Amino acid sequence: MVFKTVHGMTGTKPFHRWADMTKRCHAKYHHAYKYYGARGINVCNRWRNSFLDYYGDVGEPATPDLSIDRINNDGGYSMNNEQQTYVFKTNYHPKDILSRVFQDGREQ
Repeated sequence: MVFKTVHGMTGTKPFHRWADMTKRCHAKYHHAYKYYGARGINVCNRWRNSFLDYYGDVGEPATPDLSIDRINNDGGYSMNNEQQTYVFKTNYHPKDILSRVFQDGREQ
């Protein structure tokens, strides 16, 4: 019998963010797979296999108007390739927009 971890966060923004990230990188049926998984962008095994590991590493954005984003647009999702940026950046093609990088909620 297989037991799933119950974390009480299904339906939250962090869980949806994690689920969509893993699907667009690893599920060929996802509408954005061609922009992620088909380009070789993947989610590190630690995060792909465990929402709790992802949430423990990334947590919540420092403010509501920040989102988690990749530093290197051609790199995968991992702890070494994450930053917090304004939410609007993720609504456009990342190569076309300059982002402001934040560390602990402060602009760098």
